[in-house]
Amino acid sequence: SGSIPNSLTNLEYLRTLKLSSNNLSGEIPENIGALTRLDSIVLSDNLLTGDIPTGIGNMTNIKYLYFDGNLLTGSIPETIGDLEKIVNLYLDNNQLTGEIPSNIGNLLTFKRLYLLNNFLTGEIPEQICNIYSYNPDFRSVLHNNELCPPYPECIPENHLGPQSCSP
Repeated sequence: SGSIPNSLTNLEYLRTLKLSSNNLSGEIPENIGALTRLDSIVLSDNLLTGDIPTGIGNMTNIKYLYFDGNLLTGSIPETIGDLEKIVNLYLDNNQLTGEIPSNIGNLLTFKRLYLLNNFLTGEIPEQICNIYSYNPDFRSVLHNNELCPPYPECIPENHLGPQSCSP
């Protein structure tokens, strides 16, 4: 329990960080992006609050990023589009707001993008179709947000699920 210490980001050679299901609270350290050698970070199912730090985009070796099942707020930072090696991004079951960044469509290594059960708004960026075209195994789960039509035609209906669009 307790918060994630800022000193954790001094572990510059750390490759995997798994702290899921620990009742951790407080914010994700702003300088978490200093862990540039990380290929996997799992902070799922805690009580973490605040925004996703923009420095996350510095984690250019990250393949697996799991921040699901927390109380995170704010928007998905544009710097997410800098994670060129990302395979799985789980931000579901938080309280995220705002739009899905359009540069997410540049991340062609994606296999899984889980954004369900948030308060995301606006339209789904058409650029997401780049991922569907490049990777036939790609699965996005966007259910239970406030995303509005028109929805990109590339997204299968079962990936979209119910939305509560409020234009």
